[in-house]
Amino acid sequence: MSISDRIEYAKMKARHQKELPPWHKKWWGVLIITLAILLFILVFLAVFYIFDEVKKIQEEELRNSIIITAEDKLKLIEGNNDNYYLGAPKTGLSSEPLVITNFSNFSCVYSAKISKTIREAAKEFEADVRFVYRDYPSPDSIVLSLGARCAGEQGKFWEMHDFIFELQEDLAIVIDEAEKKYALEQMAEILELDVERFNKCVEDKKYLNQIRKDYEDGEKLKIKGTPTWFVNGLEITGGLSRENLIELILGLKNLN
Repeated sequence: MSISDRIEYAKMKARHQKELPPWHKKWWGVLIITLAILLFILVFLAVFYIFDEVKKIQEEELRNSIIITAEDKLKLIEGNNDNYYLGAPKTGLSSEPLVITNFSNFSCVYSAKISKTIREAAKEFEADVRFVYRDYPSPDSIVLSLGARCAGEQGKFWEMHDFIFELQEDLAIVIDEAEKKYALEQMAEILELDVERFNKCVEDKKYLNQIRKDYEDGEKLKIKGTPTWFVNGLEITGGLSRENLIELILGLKNLN
């Protein structure tokens, strides 16, 4: 092929290519692009819908978890409902009195101070408020908690409770557990308990599971120290003066 023929062939090929539209301008090309755009829109809408539904489900689960957490918290505060209490008795009626739960430690100075305040308030509001005692012991006070509950077995929990707090400073210097048991024995004699039965109860750690239950519930409630109060599910940490406690009770009674 001569040079002139090649030039003519190249010109002809160029004219032919100009006459042929690019693929995206052909009907099938336009159709492919249109379908691709529609597919992209559908995928986008599907992703948006799924994301929105997942968000709704997560929000619903969060709301449910909050409700469950609140219910579980109240159960943890109440425990097994077998704890000792002062004030208004359990009626089983729908209109229960105000319940104030106190997690306490027989080795805690602040718990000792507040115990007197509770005693006074319980007398003043004996028909309207129930003060529930729950153990949150330290390692050195577990035996003291056992002593109080073993006295409770003979109907004198609160007497032993008051006695232990009254002698708190003396008991604090007693490190050996055997000596603490001996001190509890002397206290049991003064309270005119059946000492043999009392000693066996303490030695067998008869109520250790109940004390452990109180402590574990306190841990789940993330108690940071004693005394810790729960009033209608509201947590109050630290000591309350008699005036502050009465003001709190009167305020809650007015709300009801």
